[in-house]
Amino acid sequence: MTKVDTPPLEFGTRIEARNAPFAAYGDFFRAQLRASGSDLALRTPFTGVSLTADATGHLKFTVKSILEAGGAYELARWSNGGASHTAMSIAN
Repeated sequence: MTKVDTPPLEFGTRIEARNAPFAAYGDFFRAQLRASGSDLALRTPFTGVSLTADATGHLKFTVKSILEAGGAYELARWSNGGASHTAMSIAN
């Protein structure tokens, strides 16, 4: 790789608060990833024989920011016999 514009800057977080069947949540995501480059290799293992390899690449992923917030209400909850449980919620 001969050139990298920026280091990977992916970042994401989720915050959730629950009180009985009510919940509020917030999501944040930011991303920027750019890379480009090329590589060329030339070898002569024997007289009169040449080997060439060429590679190029380009990667660009830009989202910058996504903000999301909402609320949910728990419609049903059931246990699988242990300390864990499964719930079905409706979110806006």
